[in-house]
Amino acid sequence: MTTNESVNEAATLSSDLPMLTTEINAYKRVAGEAIFEIGRRLKHVKDLDLAHGQWEQWCREKARISPPMARKYIEVYEECERDSSFRSTSNDLGNSLDKLYTLATLPPEERSQLHTLSSGATKTVDEMTVRELREVKAALKAEKAAREQAESRARKAEEDYDVVRDALDAASTTYADDGLYRIDNQTEVNGAALAFSDRVRDFLKEYAYLTNYSTEFSTSSDASRAEYRSAIDALEDFVVGFRCNLNTLTSDDAIIIDITNPEERVKYV
Repeated sequence: MTTNESVNEAATLSSDLPMLTTEINAYKRVAGEAIFEIGRRLKHVKDLDLAHGQWEQWCREKARISPPMARKYIEVYEECERDSSFRSTSNDLGNSLDKLYTLATLPPEERSQLHTLSSGATKTVDEMTVRELREVKAALKAEKAAREQAESRARKAEEDYDVVRDALDAASTTYADDGLYRIDNQTEVNGAALAFSDRVRDFLKEYAYLTNYSTEFSTSSDASRAEYRSAIDALEDFVVGFRCNLNTLTSDDAIIIDITNPEERVKYV
């Protein structure tokens, strides 16, 4: 097209701003519809294997579209099929394939939200550039990964607690029905002390990480937190009583530990 032709074409355009605005939006819708229809046809060729196993080669050589770009067209088309509101968005945004693709790969619920960017600006997704959309997408992905990790840790903590509770239940069977456990042999006492020390140290090593789980605990269920509190209360009672026993008994005494009576934990025999 020559310069004179361009000038003549420009001269034929209306000076009516509302009309020009309408025409621009109409062309944008046409461009958006074109992306949808291109994606539809690329998917049709791929799904029906019309290129006989040579889909990528056909894209490059015949459709003149790189396979990665073809997949973007298909992703946009498929999202338009899944979400009718996205179809309207694709028409409004015109022929920005990269922007439509980035939007298509955002969670649907995030498309209607305001997002704060690293620049401090707050925008809706249709107001963002492709770079800003990618920033939001990366932030959402990182947030999801952190949330899933926290949930996984919370589940692991619950599973670990079940193991500890089962171990405590099993240990409780060493007590008689009346709640008394007799220790009357010094060798047994020494051996029990060493075994007790080893198991406490193992317990602390295994569950020390829980002391750094403040964020994860905030997302745990009420039932889980109640179980933790109950277990910690029981451990605190045990430590207080055990400390009392250590401070009162003498090396020559054999004792009976009464685990059912916090006021009279030690009975000498």
